[in-house]
Formats: sequence, structure tokens, C-alpha cells
Amino acid sequence: MSPVALLVAFCVTMSVIAVGRLVTTDDRDPVDVGTTIVVVAISLLAAWWVGIGESWFPAPVGGLTLAVGVLLGAIGMFAIARHWNQPNPNPHTERGVADGDGDVAAEDERVEQ
Repeated sequence: MSPVALLVAFCVTMSVIAVGRLVTTDDRDPVDVGTTIVVVAISLLAAWWVGIGESWFPAPVGGLTLAVGVLLGAIGMFAIARHWNQPNPNPHTERGVADGDGDVAAEDERVEQ
């Protein structure tokens, strides 16, 4: 088994964990959804990479795997970027809040609005 195949196994395991956590939680944050989508995309891209080297699937399936992986990666990154500075609906987790000057506000700089 090649090291890249081990990477695929690891990525698929992380995808299953991420999807499982997303499905079982009651407080779904859009950033968590985007992160899960990115993890699944990385798994698909790693599978495509090893699939090329090991000839796991024909060219059309490989192309489809690559296209879906890239598309999901873009969707996940967009979801993360779009919802990053919105108020966190889950009070049990913390996410950085931009304070307008390009960095993340420190705890003592945050002002309740």
C-alpha cells in the first residue's frame, strides 16, 4: 500500500467523523458545515490522486472525482468565508470576531452590540 493510499484512508476516516459529528449535533454552525464539506473534498481529491497512480478507475470516473472534489472544495471554502464573521449561533464554541481593523478582536476588545 502506497503512502498516498494511507492518506486516502485517513482522509476518509476524518470525513466519516466530520459528517457524523455534523449529523448528530443539534447546533449546526454554517462554518462547521463548510469545514465538513472541505474535509470531504480533500478526501475526494486524495482518492483521485491515488486513483491515478494505482489505476483504480477509468478516466471518466477520475475526471468526475476531480471535478466533484474541486467543486465541493470551492463550495466549502465559500461557506466558511461567507459565515466566518457572523455571530456564532452556538454559544458553546468560540470563533474569532473581526473588529474592523483586519485582525481578530481580543476578548477585552469585543463590545456587545
